[in-house]
Amino acid sequence: GDIPLLLRGLLETASSDSVIVETINAIRYLVLGTDVLHTVFLHASFFTTAFRHLQSTSLNSDSKQYLLRGIICTLANKNTDKMKDLLIPYSQPLEELAKTGSDSVLSVDAAILLNKYLDRIEESELLQLLIPPTNEMVTEG
Repeated sequence: GDIPLLLRGLLETASSDSVIVETINAIRYLVLGTDVLHTVFLHASFFTTAFRHLQSTSLNSDSKQYLLRGIICTLANKNTDKMKDLLIPYSQPLEELAKTGSDSVLSVDAAILLNKYLDRIEESELLQLLIPPTNEMVTEG
């Protein structure tokens, strides 16, 4: 029972990107694989740490995707009632992630969380992220 708490603590204190990446991967597997351990990660301190890493410029895109989709979205899907309270303080960073478009996976996941839990983004905006408009019509010639 101590491993999830150790991982949470490690994510909160680690400064090395490689340690952060491996910790995110380990937490992701725990969250995806079990329902029992979710309560360990449904804490404000974990979300503070997670969003600090999501906003980091040094953390690679794959790790940010694992953090947002693999951990936060999984926790959200299995704990909808508690998720809104945990996400409210991060509506601004989520909006920034949704609108940047620099990473489409992160943008879509952020938009889904904003739409589903915070009522901060309209369905039409969500659809635009899921199905980007084409700039020109393709014509056969």
